[in-house]
Amino acid sequence: MEQAERIAAAVTGAVADGQVPGAAWWVDRDGALVACGAAGVHTPGGGDPVAPDTVFRIASITKPVVAAAAMSLVDDGILRLDDPVDARCSPSSPTGRSSPTRRTPPPARCPPPGRSPCGTC
Repeated sequence: MEQAERIAAAVTGAVADGQVPGAAWWVDRDGALVACGAAGVHTPGGGDPVAPDTVFRIASITKPVVAAAAMSLVDDGILRLDDPVDARCSPSSPTGRSSPTRRTPPPARCPPPGRSPCGTC
C-alpha cells in the first residue's frame, strides 16, 4: 500500500469510526504533493460534505499543542520553566523581541484534474 493510500485509509477510518465527523488532508513533501483528499461531513450530524479545500475552525487548539511542545523541551533540558522569557527572545528585531514568522500555507486547492495522488481531488 502506497503512502497516499495509507493516509487516506487512516483518515477515512477515523471518520467511519466516529472519531471525527469529517477531515481534509493535504500532505506535501519538499514541494511535491504526496496525498490529498477529504472524507465525512463538515458539521457533526450535517449533510455538508468535506472537500479538500474546506476551512475548519480550530479555536484554541494550539494552546495544548504548544504546552506539550514546551514540556517536551523541559524534559529534554533545553528549556526551564523558570527561564525568563526575554532570554528566549531574538535580539534581531528593533524592539529586542522576536517577532513571529508567518509561513504561507500551501494553497488549499486541489491539483489539476487527473494529477491527484489520491483521486479525490
